[in-house]
Amino acid sequence: MKKWKMLSLVGLSGLVLAACGDNTETTETPPTDDTTTDTTTDTTTETSSVPDDTGVMDDSNSETGETLSLQDAVDIYMREYPDAQIHKVDFDEDSGKWSYEIEGVFENREYDAEIDAVSGDIIKVDEDDHDDNEHNDDEYLNFDNLITPTEAVEIAKTALADDSELEGWELDADDDHNNRAKYDIEFQGHDRDVRVDAETGEVLEID
Repeated sequence: MKKWKMLSLVGLSGLVLAACGDNTETTETPPTDDTTTDTTTDTTTETSSVPDDTGVMDDSNSETGETLSLQDAVDIYMREYPDAQIHKVDFDEDSGKWSYEIEGVFENREYDAEIDAVSGDIIKVDEDDHDDNEHNDDEYLNFDNLITPTEAVEIAKTALADDSELEGWELDADDDHNNRAKYDIEFQGHDRDVRVDAETGEVLEID
């Protein structure tokens, strides 16, 4: 009888130990997933390496001191006198500053505006009565089909076979060539002017 009780106690002890062993295995911490850790690290590194680019272009050369184009000057004039018809444009340097002088007519008044060729500011305006017989419709300028002053100056330099500095130019209608628009171009150190057809670029005269 005692022997049976001993065997029973031994058996129960074994069951208890087995149960304890099973609990230890089920509560064991799962192994670390190395792949997940590496992915997280890589993503963080990639994000921090994006260049700090704001996308704003460098505007340090926005004030270059370059002169306004003829069209820019005409636009400024037309904002002041939207109904005027322009018959003459002068471009030259006065007291170290380049300027446009634009003459236009509206009804019985003539408007002469001097425009700073760099800033676009209107320096001076003169108004006067206009003689209706002084200009006809053919003498007013149409800027749609004209070559640029830069092109006209290059043509004039080629005609003179010289690369002198520009002194100035004048754009108006040419009485001697059916009132076609023309440039009269002057260069420093020259006693000759070059007349260039403002539509075709043809050299009309050198005098």
